[in-house]
Amino acid sequence: MGLKKAQLESDKRALQFRLDLARDQRRTAETSQKRAEEAQKLAEDRTLVAETALASANSSLEAAVVDKEKLLAAVKLELEKVRAERADAEAKVVEVYQDAFVDTPEY
Repeated sequence: MGLKKAQLESDKRALQFRLDLARDQRRTAETSQKRAEEAQKLAEDRTLVAETALASANSSLEAAVVDKEKLLAAVKLELEKVRAERADAEAKVVEVYQDAFVDTPEY
């Protein structure tokens, strides 16, 4: 009987060891899963931040393009005004020369 009792005690310790090992493995797996979920959440948050930054950059770029187009239109308008003023000035110069030759007797 002593031998059988010793065998049962040995089996009991072995089963307890396996149970403890299984519990540790389960806790390790749960911890790993929790860390993986946290890492996924962090990746999602970083993705959201990156997408927001990209949208902001796109918006800024679009605004810069619109500003550039407005500036270009203003420059073109100013250039047309300068060209018109130049044409007027050239016309006045021609008029002054014509008046000068009309009023000057020929030799």
